[in-house]
Parts: sequence; C-alpha cells; structure tokens
Amino acid sequence: MKYSFNKADFRNLKGKIAERLVNCYIEENVIPLLQKSWDKVIFAPHVWFGDEVEENKHRPDYMKIFWRREEKFFIKNKLFPTQGLMVKFKKLTKTLQNVPDGFLFKLKPTGEHKRLKEALKELQVPSSWKEGDYTFNYQEQNGDELLPTVDGDIEVIEIKSDKSNVPSHQQQSYRKIVKEGYIIRFFHVDESLFINNEFEIEEKLITEPNQIVTFPIKPK
Repeated sequence: MKYSFNKADFRNLKGKIAERLVNCYIEENVIPLLQKSWDKVIFAPHVWFGDEVEENKHRPDYMKIFWRREEKFFIKNKLFPTQGLMVKFKKLTKTLQNVPDGFLFKLKPTGEHKRLKEALKELQVPSSWKEGDYTFNYQEQNGDELLPTVDGDIEVIEIKSDKSNVPSHQQQSYRKIVKEGYIIRFFHVDESLFINNEFEIEEKLITEPNQIVTFPIKPK
C-alpha cells in the first residue's frame, strides 16, 4: 500500500532535514575555516530572542529558566565574556523579532581569567538551573575554576530549503540587526535529490540591509 505525508508534514520534515544538514556542514566546514582567524568558535542551534519573560520576583518559578540566558550561555561553555561582548549579545537578542536557526560565536581570549564563583556573582547567575538537557549545580562545581575571558563577534544563522522564502516579519527583523552591525550567515539547501542523500548547500553572508531583498537564494 502506498502512503504519503500530507503536504504540511512533508514540508516540516524537509525543513528539519535541511537544518540538520546545515548544522553538520557548519561543524565540519564553517567552524574549521573560521578557526584560522578565531581561537574558539561555538555554534548554538538552540536560540531565543527578545526579553521573553521580564525578570520579576512575582513571576512563577518555572519562568525563571528564561532569565539571564545570555549569561548562562557563557557559564555553560566555561567562559567569561567581556562587558562589550555581553552588551553585544544582549543587544542582538533584544533587537531580533524572530527566532533564527542559530548563533555562531567567534571568540578570542583576552588573556585574563575569572574564577567561577566570581563569574556567577558578577553575571548574577543563580547557583542552580536547568536549560534543555543541561543542568548546572554549583555544589558540583569547583568554584575556583578559572574561566578564560573572551571577546568576539556573533553571527546569526538562517536556513531555508528549496522554494521556501524569508517572510516579511523575518526580513524586517533581519534588516534591523544588520543595521546594528551584525552579520547573517544564510544557507539555502536544495533537497531535490534528497532521496539519494544528495544535497546542494549555498551559503551567503548578509552584511547590508539591502541584501535581504535577495532572499531566498534561488535554487538552480
């Protein structure tokens, strides 16, 4: 008996395949290339935007997972950001009006270090928290562990496949962040031969707001 996905499910499946494919491509190709100029490159596929939940003592405890996500990102990766990098990160998430497909951090150490216990205090990160599959508990950590201080840049990752386009609300959001000096690394995946495990990935760096009108990169 022949059976097919409905169109919506099939589009969703192809979208997930494209995201997974580009994630692998970034890890295997983009990061090694960037590491020729940057000491540490981190791809974060699980991202957010805006002030999702205002930090308020009257909020239910379960909402606290949304607080200080930028600070928690660095603690999770055993790093301490410069003030400039933290400001850049928070400005990016606050300016964004959509959830992109990832952030790409290009980092260099400053030569300075911060003890974990001092980093938690300065960044005002709680002693225990959970985000996704990751759990942090200070009681299980070495408070004197030295975290390297890092500075750097952040790119936004956007992935589209086949004839999918970037809707107007995303274009508006991306124009705003590009005007603020952020770079969008855009990927288009041609999945026309995906049944044979064959794909074509096109990559484009968006550095000017007027480049966004060319979205998406048209499949050949």
